[in-house]
Amino acid sequence: MHNHTVDILIPVWNNPFETRACIAAILEHSPYARLIVVANGSSRETELMLEEFSESLGERALFLLSDRNFGLVPAINSGLARSDSDYVVIVRPNVMVCQGWLDSLLKAAELPCAGLVTPMFYGEGMPQIVKPVKGCTHIETSSLSFSTLLIKGEMRMLIGNFDESLDGGEYCLLDYVLRAGKNGYRTYCSAQPILLCSKNNIFGSMERLQSLRESGKLAIDGRWGIVRHYSVYCGSEARASKLHELFETVLQQCRRGEKFTMLLHWRQYRECVKQGWDGVHTDLVLKRLPLFRAERNMANIHAGLSASHNVVVAVRGVQSVPYPGVTDAPYWKDLFNS
Repeated sequence: MHNHTVDILIPVWNNPFETRACIAAILEHSPYARLIVVANGSSRETELMLEEFSESLGERALFLLSDRNFGLVPAINSGLARSDSDYVVIVRPNVMVCQGWLDSLLKAAELPCAGLVTPMFYGEGMPQIVKPVKGCTHIETSSLSFSTLLIKGEMRMLIGNFDESLDGGEYCLLDYVLRAGKNGYRTYCSAQPILLCSKNNIFGSMERLQSLRESGKLAIDGRWGIVRHYSVYCGSEARASKLHELFETVLQQCRRGEKFTMLLHWRQYRECVKQGWDGVHTDLVLKRLPLFRAERNMANIHAGLSASHNVVVAVRGVQSVPYPGVTDAPYWKDLFNS
């Protein structure tokens, strides 16, 4: 594993004490990695602290200084442009790494077609990353954070860096996940490591950040199409063992950014869990229907999903089985294989 070259990219904006602790932990627990530190318009106190590290680290670290804060994503891109390693791991200063953290991420990066890997987090500032189900070491996802993120170098050389015209978070990352997927790379969430994440400084007003988020969503919708949430019902008689083609198609759609809730009767649910379908992608959710009067309650269940996820498209998982309460629900093959 140590045969890989690794750069750890740290975008810095003030908080000298927190940043010092972050860098010290990285140096302690990542002895074979190189550091790329981007000081993004930081205070003189922060710059002096970084200069202390630069003097002692020599060629093991590269320090890039800017006299103004030009944004998180441009700062990250400027660091990525200076990396030629097999892997780059972004670590923001509010994250505290621990023993074995880098080896765990590199091990996850060996998963089939892996291009991006996120760890799990805890603490006051932890991002909302959907964790793998109990017993799983990893799961595919479209949910990432810049708090800590591993990027495979060969993939980055192919698809480029992050789009600086998007927001500095959700939609910028989603665009990158979809670009990676379009080129055959997958995005994983690993159950290990679990990193402490304290509350992070926010640059800019909440109004500006909300405006960036809204414009980012519009840009993603125009570029990749509107992300839809589907609920799929197969009837009570369908055997889970006969639904393999359906689940494989749903997984491919999840890799394109779509979201699915599979409405399953108890026997189907147990069989699908045994087959591992609850642990393949965070945007593929198995929902167990009530044991009694499930079909009579389908209208309420669908309404509840729509209330939680805005518009939800009802889909028939078996051609001859209607979706209770929805008269025009399309059959999945007509919808996804057209």
